[in-house]
Amino acid sequence: MKELLNQLKPKQCAIPRFIAALFTLWVGIPRLPFFDTPFSPLKFIDPWIYGIIMTIIGTGLLITSYKYRASVGGRIIAAVGFVAWIGLAVATSSTTSVLIDLTIATILFFEVITKHPCNVEL
Repeated sequence: MKELLNQLKPKQCAIPRFIAALFTLWVGIPRLPFFDTPFSPLKFIDPWIYGIIMTIIGTGLLITSYKYRASVGGRIIAAVGFVAWIGLAVATSSTTSVLIDLTIATILFFEVITKHPCNVEL
């Protein structure tokens, strides 16, 4: 069982944060006010406000994906991203979206509590 768990762990520890950053940008950018794309309504926030929030967070996650991953700033942006993804999970009405939102939130939670910087450059 331990060998199976080792196989499932990411080989480069910064990659999950990088992927979370991309997902955050993919959620944010299409919701920006100058795009005319339809979305399912959220329960308590306008999509364009969430678009601005997620685009800023995604950019911050991207900037801190490698060198600054375990810095105070990197942990803060991961914590803000965690809260934003939990908020999106609460605000959405799709079960599939909720599960994806919780997965990204989990990745960002582990980024908040990480113990090493893992300065991996792509």
